[in-house]
Amino acid sequence: MSFRYPHSPLRCRSWLFSAPLVVFALLCSSPANAVTVTWNAGDGNWGTAGNWNPAQVPNVAGGDDAVIDNGATVTYVPGGDMIINNGGSLAISGPGSTWRQTVTNWTQVWDGSLSVTDGGRFERTAGGNLMLGQSGSNTNAELNVFGPGSTVAIGGELWFGHSGTGQTNQVASINIGDGGSIIANSTVGLWLWDYDAPGNDFKITFERGPGSFIEVSNRFGIRENSGASNNQAQWQTLWDLGILNAWGNSGLTGAELLDFFEVTGSHLADGQSYRITLVVPEPGRAALLAVAALGLMLRRRR
Repeated sequence: MSFRYPHSPLRCRSWLFSAPLVVFALLCSSPANAVTVTWNAGDGNWGTAGNWNPAQVPNVAGGDDAVIDNGATVTYVPGGDMIINNGGSLAISGPGSTWRQTVTNWTQVWDGSLSVTDGGRFERTAGGNLMLGQSGSNTNAELNVFGPGSTVAIGGELWFGHSGTGQTNQVASINIGDGGSIIANSTVGLWLWDYDAPGNDFKITFERGPGSFIEVSNRFGIRENSGASNNQAQWQTLWDLGILNAWGNSGLTGAELLDFFEVTGSHLADGQSYRITLVVPEPGRAALLAVAALGLMLRRRR
């Protein structure tokens, strides 16, 4: 699993010993100055420096790691879209810890991660999309949702990639487990754009314990590449393509979707929600339970 929480990679490397100093500075200045900034106030505004430790507004677009873990509700009042880039991250963890946006600006993860764990909540209440990718190429975006009560609630759509043309080398993944949930409430709850374009790699991985679910209102859409038509899809479609998987099992490995998941609702745009829920425990746990049951049977026969 590539789950990064919190995300703090090696920010920049350079072997440009003979390059001009100004080039080196341009390439590395933003990631090199990136810091971890932790919320240390009660409910409040993201843009107030004094609510953070150290006392600065996190620059997650420039590589900072923002952490909300004290049970407070942090309201993001934007001057534009919320963008996570350059290896930056937003980590929301613990019961009551909430990141909230009440206007329709988007949240975009280009190169970085959004993690909601241990009962945290990411909430967009007024539409606007959450996009794992960008308009262009060369992205590496992660959404991680783990633990009972951990929730990503989107008033708009959840996108993999971008609807424009020429979208290549976009890597986007959702990792979800242990009772985490993702809910997208727009007319088309989920879009996967150009999943088969050069270098694009989209994954929705369910793992750890059961009970996790993803729910979209009405339906979701899929496009093979920018020259293809937009099509309506089902969870079975993503399973067969290997985009949706459980511990690496998918249609590509010969596994059956309903051996791992329960699917409820409708994908026919008839006003119903369309949900997929992981219903089996982690294989390692299941194997241990089977061994224990076998041992109990053998003891009873003695």
